[in-house]
Amino acid sequence: MSSSPFVSIIVPFYKNELYLKGCVSYCEKLDYPCFEIIIVANSDPIVAGDKIKWLKIDEIAQGSKKDAGAANAAGEIIAFVDDDAFPRNDWLRNAVKYFEDPTVGAVCGPGVAPFHQAILEKASSAIWDSPLGSGPARYRYVPTKMFFVDGEAPGYNLFVRCSLFLKIGGIAAKFRAGEDAILAEKIRRSGMKIVYAPDVVVYHRRRPLFMPFLQQIMTYGMHRGFFLKRFPNTSNQGDLLFTLPLFHALAFGIISIIALFGPASLQPWLRVLLALDLGIYLTSSFLSGLLVSKNVLSALIAMIGIPLTHFTFAIGYVRGFIINELGEKPSY
Repeated sequence: MSSSPFVSIIVPFYKNELYLKGCVSYCEKLDYPCFEIIIVANSDPIVAGDKIKWLKIDEIAQGSKKDAGAANAAGEIIAFVDDDAFPRNDWLRNAVKYFEDPTVGAVCGPGVAPFHQAILEKASSAIWDSPLGSGPARYRYVPTKMFFVDGEAPGYNLFVRCSLFLKIGGIAAKFRAGEDAILAEKIRRSGMKIVYAPDVVVYHRRRPLFMPFLQQIMTYGMHRGFFLKRFPNTSNQGDLLFTLPLFHALAFGIISIIALFGPASLQPWLRVLLALDLGIYLTSSFLSGLLVSKNVLSALIAMIGIPLTHFTFAIGYVRGFIINELGEKPSY
């Protein structure tokens, strides 16, 4: 592989034209000598340029758009970025160096919060960025140490050798979320490694609290629950931590029922237990939000948002586990 292999940037586009134009604008200015930008959409072109290819298809699912983009890519490496994200200037240059190791099949990195956000977007960032808010998925939103990925590789910031992507049959799955889990499992099954690189950075826009953000959380929960049933090989050791919100919600609900309708001798003690649980939960949520946001207002909103996030995720997890099909229409 040359020191500057040709890269095909693939952007699946759904409907937010303003975000897409911003993404493309940043991609065009990347500090890298040779790349193309392939936009895969269900609509006619809204941007054009020397490096831009617009590919119109009928499929809606993100995975189908990524597969179509890869099939039309000229690059030795393909780079996936979502239309609501935009890369840091050194994105390509930092990523390609990891492919000098022939055992590396893919490279991923974090999607950090943009610098300029409205207050409710800052609050959702505080949830994603905090240890309590996103738990074992925090590496997706905050740069951590380099490691080999044994779970999901963030699909909004993912590089794959094109030859490997085509060899394993691409993603070949039509779901509204979770195609990155399927692709990562296929790459690992091929014997190749996935590197998490903290210097391979995109800025990923946050959905504002409350409804847009919670709709996204519901989708994530549904895909986790559905994939546990349908694609158990995509669930790894750390995924057990994703069930904690579900078990906490169940335990809180059961204890609440007993505290209301159970033996009179137990009710006062259980009410104290529930008050302690809620107090510790809210305090921990506030401190966790404050730790990353350094903003009291964002932390106060996150204090409400983190419990709502966990509760919504738990509902989505159950829904995903019991439904027959997840669907392919994006959640935005």
